[in-house]
Amino acid sequence: MLYGVIPLAFIFDCVRAVIIQCTQHPFSLPTAMYSHMAGYSSATQSVYLCGGLNSNGDWLDEAYKWQTNSSTNWFTNLNTPPPTHMESYGAQSTATIGNIMYIVSPFTQDAPPYTSGSAIYPFDMLTEQWLAAIPFTTPSGSYLVQPCVTHNESHIILVDGWMDSQYRSNGPVYILFYAISRNEWTTHTLSAPFGTGTVSGGWFGTYCSYARDNLYIFGGVYSRSD
Repeated sequence: MLYGVIPLAFIFDCVRAVIIQCTQHPFSLPTAMYSHMAGYSSATQSVYLCGGLNSNGDWLDEAYKWQTNSSTNWFTNLNTPPPTHMESYGAQSTATIGNIMYIVSPFTQDAPPYTSGSAIYPFDMLTEQWLAAIPFTTPSGSYLVQPCVTHNESHIILVDGWMDSQYRSNGPVYILFYAISRNEWTTHTLSAPFGTGTVSGGWFGTYCSYARDNLYIFGGVYSRSD
């Protein structure tokens, strides 16, 4: 089986939510990359790429900016490296609210439990600086990576994720709400909608969206210890 990491960018021309054209951008990315995080600021009209891995699987401790209001612009290195190694492992791991991109509980090391501590890493896309990290503890006390992340403007919402099973016995799925203005966490649980209704390692690899006062969760992988 052949795998490849590409330094290419593709642009979808969308009208009324219908993709009518896909073209490859004439410029290559600064480097081949994957498992990086991305956000967009309407104030700066810019796309930001942070972290991830290169084609050799090495950490990319960089942040890049593409100001999209000119066809001649392309990604430049901001020289403001992330505060830690970080990669998404393909998870929906960012929430952009206003001009802050919140990167939530990324992988920060390449061996279990894959992070030295659960945290949210805010990046201010106006000042183009990293803000103070927001550490948190999961209900089970385990480290958390790969949650599905969405938001409702006032809260960042985390749908379960992978939790080191040495800390977490079979239990319910966790939905975590972080109230940004109050710096407060609220935990909700639900019986896992599969098997016996509990998980150990977690429910991860999902995609989620918040709309019309509902949280929608799609697909994913779960694990149990039995």
